[in-house]
Amino acid sequence: MELGKNLPEIEYVSVFSTTESAKVRALSAEATVKNDIIVLNLFYNGNHRIKAYATTDKEDAFKVAKQIAEILKIDILDATEAESKWI
Repeated sequence: MELGKNLPEIEYVSVFSTTESAKVRALSAEATVKNDIIVLNLFYNGNHRIKAYATTDKEDAFKVAKQIAEILKIDILDATEAESKWI
């Protein structure tokens, strides 16, 4: 299957930092564990998005984003810092 064949027309890929939460239970105790992750979203039709990839490695996230951007011929929005920028 060719990548992009069944996708809507993707406008750009966004790379951003977020926190992922998971509940951990053991016997009568419960805790919420938070992990910092980097997520790649593919945006289309303005504000619609498809979560494409998640990792804990920022370098890996940008490597994958560049591969996706090259294949789909789209731009990358770096939203990992307070000020987002196009790359």
